[in-house]
Amino acid sequence: MFGSNKSKRNAEIDSLVGGNTKINGDIHFTGGLHVDGTIEGDVIARDTRNCFIQGHDRLIATNNLRDMVVVETPDSIFVSDLEHSRDVKSIVSELKDRGRKEYQQHRTVYHPWGISRLLEQRDRYAALELTIYPAAILQLPGDGRTTQHLLAIDGAVRLTDAAGDRTLNAGESFTAVGPDPIRLENTGPQAVRLIQVGLTLTV
Repeated sequence: MFGSNKSKRNAEIDSLVGGNTKINGDIHFTGGLHVDGTIEGDVIARDTRNCFIQGHDRLIATNNLRDMVVVETPDSIFVSDLEHSRDVKSIVSELKDRGRKEYQQHRTVYHPWGISRLLEQRDRYAALELTIYPAAILQLPGDGRTTQHLLAIDGAVRLTDAAGDRTLNAGESFTAVGPDPIRLENTGPQAVRLIQVGLTLTV
C-alpha cells in the first residue's frame, strides 16, 4: 500500500494507522501519514491524528491536525475539537433561534418517488437535481408565474402535460409556462435523473 524501494533505503516513509481507525472512501496522502480515528469521503490527509473526518460531496484536505472533528454535509461544514464536539446541539438550537433555513430546509430530501437535491436558490429561481425511482411518478404542480425548465441527464422519463404525452430522453429538455401540472413517470428499470430550473416571472 505504502510502496517501497529497497535500492533507496534513505527514502523512508513514516506512516502509522491506529488500531481504532476507520477509513472509507477516496483517501489520499503525501509524505508521512499518521491516522487514528475515522475518515470517510473524499479526503486528503497529512499528519492527521485522532480525528473524525467525514465528507459527502466536497474534498476535505487536512494538514497537521490533532483531536478534531470535521464533518461536511450538503448544508454546512462543522469543525470542532473532539472534547467539545457535542456542543453541536447548542449550535442547532442557535440556528433555530435565528430562523436560519438550514435548521429545517435540507439540500437533499428523500421522497417516496425519489430524491430532490437543491443545487442553487436565489430570489427568482431555484435549480434542483431530481432522481426518480423506477416505476415512480412525480407530479410537479402548475404555477402561472413560474417557468419550468427540465433537462434529462440519465435515462428516459415519460412527461405528461396539457398538450399530451412525450418521452424525454437524456440530453433533451422541456420548458413549460402555465398553471397546468406536469407528470413525470419513470417506466424504465433504472433511476432517472433530471435538472429542474424554476424561474419566477416578474409581474
